[in-house]
Amino acid sequence: MIYIFDSNAIIDYLSASLPSKAMVTIHRIVDQGFFVSVITKIETLGFASGNTKVDSYTKSFVNLGIILELGPDIVQ
Repeated sequence: MIYIFDSNAIIDYLSASLPSKAMVTIHRIVDQGFFVSVITKIETLGFASGNTKVDSYTKSFVNLGIILELGPDIVQ
């Protein structure tokens, strides 16, 4: 199965603000591999927490995913 994360899902996952069942599910997805559109990458990295360590972790997390560049499929 292919999973594409939205910026809100990433931010909520990294801040551990999702219900525990959702946290476990996303953790499993991360272990299997996931996709992130370049737009989601921009949105997620634009969400600055003000904490350098957290922001660095967010950047590392986003870069774990396979980045989908802009193309007709992403635009649609």
